[in-house]
Amino acid sequence: MCSPVGHSLAGAIIYVAFNKDKLGIRRNWKGYLTYMFVANAPDLDIIPGMLKGDINLYHHQITHTLFFAVVFVFGVYMFYRLRGKEANFSVLLAFFLLYLSHLVLDYFAVDTRPPYGEELFWPFSKNYYISPVTPFLDIVRGKTLWSAINAHNFLAMSIEVAVFGPILLLLLWYRKLHLRGERRVNLN
Repeated sequence: MCSPVGHSLAGAIIYVAFNKDKLGIRRNWKGYLTYMFVANAPDLDIIPGMLKGDINLYHHQITHTLFFAVVFVFGVYMFYRLRGKEANFSVLLAFFLLYLSHLVLDYFAVDTRPPYGEELFWPFSKNYYISPVTPFLDIVRGKTLWSAINAHNFLAMSIEVAVFGPILLLLLWYRKLHLRGERRVNLN
């Protein structure tokens, strides 16, 4: 499984790719935080485990399935409706991709705890799936969050930053160039 750092960077990448706002990171930090939170949402399954004394107790189960990704997006849709707003297709697609990004990153990460992988197609299949090629390291942790602070996890997060950091920076640079060109056209 990837770390919250890798998942957050994937969320930020999706935010930059989907949002056409003309605000910088400092002026639209709530949007970035929302997308980064949703990209980490499948790992909320550690909370019931924490309450029982083992954060891994329910990890990589129902919240790490395509079925739950659809349920999550339906929940987003209902949240918008209850607030009297319309959730357009691009918003729902973005939230689905955010959730899916988590599942994909975990699919390509080393998993050292049985059962290995994710039950991606539950409830239709109880098989666990993991890629034969795992470029991302696992996150080593014991039964508490504090046990996750170690050199191995620092290396795992460094790899994630090395992979996703340049992609995010490239997208931000492209957006800045695009906006600068748009401003020139508007001034003429």
